[in-house]
Amino acid sequence: MNTPTVLIVNDNRFARTVVRAIIHSSFPDFNVIEAKSSAEALHVAHHSTLDWIIVDYDLSDMSGIDLLQSIAQQNPNATMSLIGAFDDPIARSKAHALGVCFIEKPIEENAVLSMFDQV
Repeated sequence: MNTPTVLIVNDNRFARTVVRAIIHSSFPDFNVIEAKSSAEALHVAHHSTLDWIIVDYDLSDMSGIDLLQSIAQQNPNATMSLIGAFDDPIARSKAHALGVCFIEKPIEENAVLSMFDQV
């Protein structure tokens, strides 16, 4: 059995660290890969089989929605989540239209872990 792999994409280092810690608290054996840009994330997605992908909506170099759509082409079986502000109905609407889970900021443990129940 392969080790499940999670990709966290966020240009904020602290936010990546928080999400990584939440995942490792419940799933210590998961392989967690961090990307600080969409370019880095696309490289990882091209060279890895991803089981879960967590992307921030407000990346500095590409929309989180556009990035998820690109990664989905290379990893169609991955479960995807978009992180956005709780009061951003546009981000929430785009996430739902794409069929991905929406995780509100500030990031809470139960919101991150709930995406692992969707498999």
